[in-house]
Amino acid sequence: MDNITNSKKVQKIGILGIQNGVLIKNIDYELDKIINNINDINTDEKPRTLDIKIKITPILDKHQLKVECTTTSKLRPLNKTEATLFNIQETDKETGVVTTKLQEITDVAIGQINLDGEIQEAPEPIFIGLGV
Repeated sequence: MDNITNSKKVQKIGILGIQNGVLIKNIDYELDKIINNINDINTDEKPRTLDIKIKITPILDKHQLKVECTTTSKLRPLNKTEATLFNIQETDKETGVVTTKLQEITDVAIGQINLDGEIQEAPEPIFIGLGV
């Protein structure tokens, strides 16, 4: 992209070439954000938007023009993440203290061997109210 903005081609592309092609660089920057968002496996396949706003204000009895260029992009949010948890309350037989823990329910059976020969272990529980 810098090859275009560093050459004399900038004048040939009209108003996009003002300020040595900074608008083109900004468009390229926002486009890069959009492509990264599309390539993120955690986003959906809905469209993204690249907005280019050019505001032209006449000044000094309309002999000069103030040009403001703004580029923005609308990206897709990350997909929501859901999990199902067991809500387990256990009472210590000696002290009578009730503890609560949350245990994630996984898609794979605990103790099952996967294709790599690894054994699926239970996820660590989340203890509630113990300051652990």
